[in-house]
Amino acid sequence: MRLKIASRKSDLARLQAYEVGRSIQHKNPHVEIEYLFSTSLGDQNLEDPLWKMPEKGVFTADLTEKLKRGECDLVVHSWKDLPTELAPPVLSEIVATLPRADVRDLFLFKKSSLAKASSSNAFLNKEPSQVVIKVFTSSPRRGYNLSDFFKWALPFKCEVEFASVRGNMLTRVQKLIEGDADGLMVAKAAIDRLLSAPGAEFDLPREQLRTALEQCMFMVVPLTASPAAPAQGALAIEILSSRADLRALLKSVNCEKTFREVNFERHIFKSYGGGCHQKIGLTSLEKPYGRVDFGRGEPPNGQSFSYVKLEPKIQRVVSEGKVAKGKVFPVTMKDSSFFRRERLSVDLGLLAGRDLWVARAEAWPDGAPSTMALENRVIWVSGLESWRKLAALGLWITGSNESLGEREPANIETLMNRKLNFLKLTHSAATEIESQMPALATYKLVAVDNPPELAGKTHFFWPSYSVFARALELAPSIINGRHACGPGHSFDLIYAQLRRLLPSETARLDIYISRESWLEQIC
Repeated sequence: MRLKIASRKSDLARLQAYEVGRSIQHKNPHVEIEYLFSTSLGDQNLEDPLWKMPEKGVFTADLTEKLKRGECDLVVHSWKDLPTELAPPVLSEIVATLPRADVRDLFLFKKSSLAKASSSNAFLNKEPSQVVIKVFTSSPRRGYNLSDFFKWALPFKCEVEFASVRGNMLTRVQKLIEGDADGLMVAKAAIDRLLSAPGAEFDLPREQLRTALEQCMFMVVPLTASPAAPAQGALAIEILSSRADLRALLKSVNCEKTFREVNFERHIFKSYGGGCHQKIGLTSLEKPYGRVDFGRGEPPNGQSFSYVKLEPKIQRVVSEGKVAKGKVFPVTMKDSSFFRRERLSVDLGLLAGRDLWVARAEAWPDGAPSTMALENRVIWVSGLESWRKLAALGLWITGSNESLGEREPANIETLMNRKLNFLKLTHSAATEIESQMPALATYKLVAVDNPPELAGKTHFFWPSYSVFARALELAPSIINGRHACGPGHSFDLIYAQLRRLLPSETARLDIYISRESWLEQIC
């Protein structure tokens, strides 16, 4: 059997087509592959921002027409480029996809532009500044969401000016390095794919991209702050609806998880009208514990929205009616203050050569220099509140686990061009029971004399295993209450303790994305 695969002719598009071809041949060794590469309308018009171009499917329509004319058997698209509705009559359809690449956006910032910030006392947020940084992006979604993100995520105060940029990925990066812009927003999946491209055909673009990136710092933009474009990071394999033979063949390579995620995102996006002109980000990711949905934007009706939701795989314990706030713990984070934090003396030499995973902002060691991230070092944080606090200290934060637990991979080895060597900065008890990576204690938890009152409480959300264990020690009867916590290693530890102390049929631990969403659900 011989198949002709069509795609755009850019480096990234060819790379994606080859990836699909290899996957097909791996599962079906008898298949021979031929490739057809061409330039799309979107490739030809490099002047107008995408959102100003009137045509739908400016990167995909030409390829679909080739499919309908019988010039190829299947087409490989970047799925986010496809319109949410195919133009009638519907002669073709998307029948398969490969496992999704990293869905997040990536912010590249020229190292040479750091001088601009420090020269006007903006660095370390010392005082208000008139520094303006110019960031390349052609996406209204990114412009809308990142305006807020940059206000707190950067280690200096500045105004951000967004400017349009067009061209393939390497062209955009070169425009950043050679031009007057300070930063560039890109899809991380595109950079990852180009940097890890196999074969001599991609040696030159891979080397050029690596050289350019060495002149940049980067941030992996958290989905909470800026959800991606629907279907970002996913490939779409399009065939004629009449080709039952190909439908069966492609089933062997289809990633059902990615297919579900993308179709869910596009279904929601379609309700807003779809299109690259929208200031809307929507991302849906299936995790072992459930589906996490991120949404943020401003639709045409002007009613902005922002949410992070968790649809758990295991049905939650549902109370009969809402629970009075007097019966829940904690209502605010101050209510869960069982400990005070006591700083520990830390040998800063232990941090040398290590990437740092910071459990909370208070774990940052006394005396550690704020410019450590400039030494080819990663500073990764557990949640966005820690990011805010450390950025205010002048730290360049590389990325965050967004409170989903330390099992979430950073997924930046390709960008760093090396393996990560994380050292977790946390409290002394966590180094023994709560850490899944090498850890260094920078503070310890000291029990307070007047702990929170737990009498009469029936519903509990535990921010950490340490808080749960201390509460259980003080009031053993709470074991019979209804318990919840966020995803991550704390869930495993708390659930294991519940299983030890309760009959298996009553040992339940509900999972929520945050304490706020738990309160909203039960109260």
